[in-house]
Amino acid sequence: MPEHINAVMDRATLESNEPTVPMPLDAAPWPEHLDEAVGAYVTQQATIADRELDGSDPLLYPIRSKVRASVEPLLGAFDAQLVRAENQHGKPGPTADEQAELNLGRLEGGDSELHPYHNEWLALQVRIAERGTMTDKGYADTKRNIAANRKGAVAAALKSLHEEIAAAEAKVQAQRAATRVVPKPADVQAAVDVMLQLERTTPTHGAPILAEYIVDVAQAKDPAKAAAILPMLKSLYEAGDLWRGSAELKGLIETAEKLTRTWEQTVTAARLERIARTRWELAEYAKAVTLDPADRESAFSGLVDGEGNPRLFPDEPAPTRSGDVSAPPKAKPKAVRVLRSK
Repeated sequence: MPEHINAVMDRATLESNEPTVPMPLDAAPWPEHLDEAVGAYVTQQATIADRELDGSDPLLYPIRSKVRASVEPLLGAFDAQLVRAENQHGKPGPTADEQAELNLGRLEGGDSELHPYHNEWLALQVRIAERGTMTDKGYADTKRNIAANRKGAVAAALKSLHEEIAAAEAKVQAQRAATRVVPKPADVQAAVDVMLQLERTTPTHGAPILAEYIVDVAQAKDPAKAAAILPMLKSLYEAGDLWRGSAELKGLIETAEKLTRTWEQTVTAARLERIARTRWELAEYAKAVTLDPADRESAFSGLVDGEGNPRLFPDEPAPTRSGDVSAPPKAKPKAVRVLRSK
């Protein structure tokens, strides 16, 4: 056979043995209700969490409402001690205003027991008699002692409140642990079954399978199933042969993560933040109230809002929730229409 004919045949043979790239096949359609199903779950969980967190916190309200009542009566007593010490350290004799009040004011003739302001006259006489009886050193020592005693009394008054905050925090941490999303063996097995399909498919054909599974999880409101498959999906995204870096897989992982967020975890996380805020408020409040009256007033002037309400431990309405997240909140009973025969 001529050599040129063999050359033609060899070329044809080589070309027929080269691998061919198949035409892509149509992928299965994605579930149209994926976003709707996931959105319904997210909305339901957010609605319950918002309702549980609305208004005053049921765990912190009993503590926060006692702060001012526990401290402010003590301040009055120490402030009175400081006023007396300042008077004793003052210049002997009545002031010009006091002398005018005694001579021409409402205390004129107040030495008479029949005078309507006789008791005020007596109290003023005591203050005038004490004036000038304390040395500079005595005044400095007295102020220092009052400040130390005030600080100790405030710390003692707030000690029990710190203990109550710690107890509230422990309760919330326990609730958070008890309501943590933990997959059951059946959830893990269901996730493995899905992964077996994904490992045998490309993202084009496997992503719709995963999307359908996520829809089922969302409609069942079963965060444990989402929690079971997420580590497997993330591993597939990071190290899978065909799925590594897949945009479809990454999007579905982000969607599945939404299904692991429960109202219980949202509520307990928010309450832990509120507890941290209460601790900070208590520390700031303690620093302010242990100051002398003039400095205290200056400190508190920066701790009020535009309407003059205190930023630290403002008045709050009583809570309407129990603060228990161990069981789903009860839904309001629906009205039932009863048809009666005439």
